[in-house]
Amino acid sequence: MNEQQKGEQALFLWNLVKRLEETRKLQFLQIGMSLLEIQGRQLYKEILGDENSTWVTFLAQPDLLYSRNQIYELGRVIKYYVVNFKIAIEDLAKIKFDRLVKM
Repeated sequence: MNEQQKGEQALFLWNLVKRLEETRKLQFLQIGMSLLEIQGRQLYKEILGDENSTWVTFLAQPDLLYSRNQIYELGRVIKYYVVNFKIAIEDLAKIKFDRLVKM
């Protein structure tokens, strides 16, 4: 592989990483929107099949790959920016999540 091919491959892979990261950030915020709706409408009771279930019990499900703290932070970010200020999640996805939490 010559230097030009290496450079083209490096650029291709870097652009792929950036696109995938943008998609990941957007999907993370979409997960947050869905979790807020599940919480707000208490749909976790239906999902778990138990009317006595709690939100905390739902968050302990092994299918959720995020910690309770991450989910709470995500919920705060969604409520603050999307619900209060009507900022589109596509626009939020362009900002590092750590910065959104700190603002």
